[in-house]
Amino acid sequence: MGAAVSTVYHNLRLRHPTLDLPVIDYDLVLLIQPMLMLGISIGVTFNVIFPDWVITVTLIILCIGNVSCIEVLITIISSFTNTLDCLWWFSGTSVKAFFKGLDTWKIETILKEIVCVLFLLLVMIWSI
Repeated sequence: MGAAVSTVYHNLRLRHPTLDLPVIDYDLVLLIQPMLMLGISIGVTFNVIFPDWVITVTLIILCIGNVSCIEVLITIISSFTNTLDCLWWFSGTSVKAFFKGLDTWKIETILKEIVCVLFLLLVMIWSI
């Protein structure tokens, strides 16, 4: 508990390395925390009710299904991002936090690709 508190205290003052944002996204915290508490409650209840092998099989099925679903979800969300920004009712805090995080992820992905290309270029120059 003390390590978590000290980490949060340390991260309160830090800024994002490439963007002008704080490291802790408070809108995202407000979105995630209730779902985290609900998931913990359901997980503890299922862990008491079901035997270990049922939980293991269920987790394996969920993990295999998630790998293929994540790509579809990212494609769907990225195709609707521009359309949904124009709607007047699209002002909920959790939805704004989600799309702000999506935009930040897109920017960071582009920056990482640029760094990878520059690194490969540097390696190619060194190998000559």
